[in-house]
Amino acid sequence: MAVTGSDGGVCRGLTLSAVATAASAVVIYHSRGDEGALAFAACYLLELSLSVDNMFAFYLLFQYFRTPPELQPIALAWGITGAIVLRALALILGLAAITAMKPLLLLFAVALIYSAYGVLSGGGDDDDDDMSEKRVVRLVKQFIPVTAEYHANQLFAREGGRWRATPLFMVLVCIELSDILFAIDSVPAVLGMSSDTLIVYLAVMCAVLSLRSVYIVTVLLIERFAYLPTAVALLLVFIGFKIVADVLFGYALRTGASLVVIAFILGGGVYICVTPPRLQTLFGAWRLYIPRPSGGGGGYFNYLPLY
Repeated sequence: MAVTGSDGGVCRGLTLSAVATAASAVVIYHSRGDEGALAFAACYLLELSLSVDNMFAFYLLFQYFRTPPELQPIALAWGITGAIVLRALALILGLAAITAMKPLLLLFAVALIYSAYGVLSGGGDDDDDDMSEKRVVRLVKQFIPVTAEYHANQLFAREGGRWRATPLFMVLVCIELSDILFAIDSVPAVLGMSSDTLIVYLAVMCAVLSLRSVYIVTVLLIERFAYLPTAVALLLVFIGFKIVADVLFGYALRTGASLVVIAFILGGGVYICVTPPRLQTLFGAWRLYIPRPSGGGGGYFNYLPLY
């Protein structure tokens, strides 16, 4: 794993992110009250957990394209900027859609549950991920000639008498396409928790802005806590059924209860990872009874449509 910043830089970034999140929470508390503050906390925790997979996708791309450590901060900056812009656009469109017609939330619920099904049925073999087999990588390579080597921080360079894209350009294209895919899961999930524009926007932005600083921590979490993606998938299931209960049956789970469920699922996923192997085996065995999607599994990234 490449180091993308000094320990001091990571600590400063984490501190600034924590201060920004705390300040946003105070704003929400004074403008929306206790219930709004709880909704902000739930949306923030949910978005942060979903964004962990976003960072791991970046990590896989860096590994596949052998991106030099000195160029990874550039790619991360573009990737996180893209995540901010795309999530903002998706939030605007999503809020406008559910304001015009609340039953559209059911489509969000279906998307969340379907995504969760792909994660849970994919098994635990993420280590076999081969980025050369991902559709997005093959698609870009098919239409864009690429140089064999990196050319510093240039996106295009002359090679063999013609202009070609550099591997850095490929990394940036694949990262931005992955941002689109992750926004599809992220935005419906937070809108399932709250439809308040200020709450969801601040929660999502606070979570995404912290990702550059916690990139290394994120990769370590994914590699060490093998069941964390499973916990995230269970969160998607919970939010999906929460939306269905609200839209179809008029039952709206209180925000405080939702926050407890989110914390319990994430905490449970981490707890299982630090327990003896026998308990991990028992916990993972139930996934064998979930049918795999046609075409095979292989974890979260194999399941994503473009990957």
